[in-house]
Amino acid sequence: MDSGDTRTRVESAKSGLKDDEYERAMRRALAGKPFLHSDGKYVTREQIHERDRQRAEEKAAREDAPAATPKP
Repeated sequence: MDSGDTRTRVESAKSGLKDDEYERAMRRALAGKPFLHSDGKYVTREQIHERDRQRAEEKAAREDAPAATPKP
């Protein structure tokens, strides 16, 4: 028996073990319940960008407003 044959079989066995571990991990991950709960309505890209614009406008308005002075 050649040491090259032995090495090939050992590498093949290691690869098979890694594949089995991967398959078990994948099945375990996919067996869980989804963590995202939705009623089916998703936010559109336009709505997300509109929210971002509104936040930027509100932040700019706060920065431009005079600081409130505490009353004694």
